Amino acid sequence: MSATLPSSTPSPKPENRLATRLFAFVVIVAGLALVGYVFLTAKQLFEAPSQPLPTPPPTPKPLPGATPAPDNNAAGAGALQAGWLFVGYIKRLLALLMMCIAGSIVAALGVRLWGKR
Repeated sequence: MSATLPSSTPSPKPENRLATRLFAFVVIVAGLALVGYVFLTAKQLFEAPSQPLPTPPPTPKPLPGATPAPDNNAAGAGALQAGWLFVGYIKRLLALLMMCIAGSIVAALGVRLWGKR
């Protein structure tokens, strides 16, 4: 003779379960949409033609008999501009990484909500 003990946690009402499932579905879709947006943006980023490096300005011809002053800043300005282009590229990649992580977390939260009863 075995007696079953009543459950200590009451089962949720069917309407609450449906609302939770709908909310979980919306959260999953939002997370997957964010991850999909990241992949599309990354695809566009890598398919876009790279910007050409800046060309150094032409050196002016010195006047006859004059000694030109050395201009050592032309190469430095080009390198500085190339460095800023690289920094902008890295910023965009990091932003895409953060968006991908956020989308994955949102989708995982939706899956966890879907599994709750």
